[in-house]
Amino acid sequence: MGVANSSMQHDERHYQRAFETAADPLFVIEAIREGRLRVIDANSACEQLFGIPAKDCVGRFLDEMLPAPVVLQLIDKCEHDVIGGGSPIEVQLDLHAAAGRRVYAVKLNMMPPANDGVIRLIASARDVTELLDVNQQGHEDQFRNIAAHAPDYISRYDREGRTLYMNPATERLIGAKAESRIGKTTLDWNPKYPNKRRFHRT
Repeated sequence: MGVANSSMQHDERHYQRAFETAADPLFVIEAIREGRLRVIDANSACEQLFGIPAKDCVGRFLDEMLPAPVVLQLIDKCEHDVIGGGSPIEVQLDLHAAAGRRVYAVKLNMMPPANDGVIRLIASARDVTELLDVNQQGHEDQFRNIAAHAPDYISRYDREGRTLYMNPATERLIGAKAESRIGKTTLDWNPKYPNKRRFHRT
C-alpha cells in the first residue's frame, strides 16, 4: 500500500511539473451547471492566451477573459462533442491583443470523472499564427473558402469580442447572418448572455 501511494505521489509530481513547464498554454476548466466554464488551474504560459498572469486566471470564467462568442461556441461544442460524445474537440481562436494578432488552436479533452460529479476538461492551446500565415491574402482567401464549406463553427473576434468573421455553420448556430454581427459583440445583440444552460452527461 505504501509503495502504491509513493508511486501515485511520484506520478502526481511528474504531471504537475510537466504541466507547469509546458511551453504551450495548458489549463483545466470545470463546467458549471449555469452553462459557464471556469478555470481551476493554469500554467504560466496561459498569460500568452488570456493576457493576464496565470494566477489571476484561476477562479475566473472563460467569458471574462475571452470574447463571448468564442466561449459560446466552446460551450456548445463541449456539450455535444466532448461531454455528450466523449470526443476531443479543437477550436481555432483568433485574438487581437496589444502585442498583435495571434491565432491559437485550442484542444479540449474531458478528464476522468471525479467523485463529486463535476465535469472537468483539460485544454491545450497551440500558437499556429505563423503556420497559418493568416496575414497573407492568398492564405486568407484559402481560409475563407475552406471555412465557408466546413461543418464546424469558425469565427474570428478581436480581444474586445467584436465579430470579424463567421462562417455559414456559425450563422446557422446563432440563427443570423454574419453581416448583422460584424463589428458587434455578443452583448450588443444578446444582453442576456451567458444563457442559463445546464451541463449534463448523456
